[in-house]
Amino acid sequence: MLHKRPWLTIGNGKHIKSIVSLTTVIDMIRFAITQIKPGYEHFNCIDEPYITLSELMQLIANNQGFSMPKFKVPLSLAIAIGFVFDIPCKLLSIDLPVNSDRMRKFGTATHFTAEKIRSAGFVQKQSIEQSITEMCDWYIDSVN
Repeated sequence: MLHKRPWLTIGNGKHIKSIVSLTTVIDMIRFAITQIKPGYEHFNCIDEPYITLSELMQLIANNQGFSMPKFKVPLSLAIAIGFVFDIPCKLLSIDLPVNSDRMRKFGTATHFTAEKIRSAGFVQKQSIEQSITEMCDWYIDSVN
């Protein structure tokens, strides 16, 4: 969304969006394997620090080829616009990229924590900034 010419974003972006890099997923799996014991146990796989959508977008925009959107659309207006698109989606049984559910989801926090695995001794090796930079570099290489 932030590649080339991003025109707008939805909402104020002050809500937490939990993210995880592939590197952290692999590292957490390796760590969790060493913690296996009888019974059932689960760990959330989330990068730290927990950041807002605006902070995430700014980290991405700090990379070459990406930039911040020029305009912000209030979430309530975006959801209302999404309702307009819901009508043809339901009537024609098609899945359009804009609908009220997608607009609502964009403005909803996905704040999960990974305290349990960290208290068990897991240490994240790669920062969010490093992970975002790798992802942006990969994306630019793949579209060129």
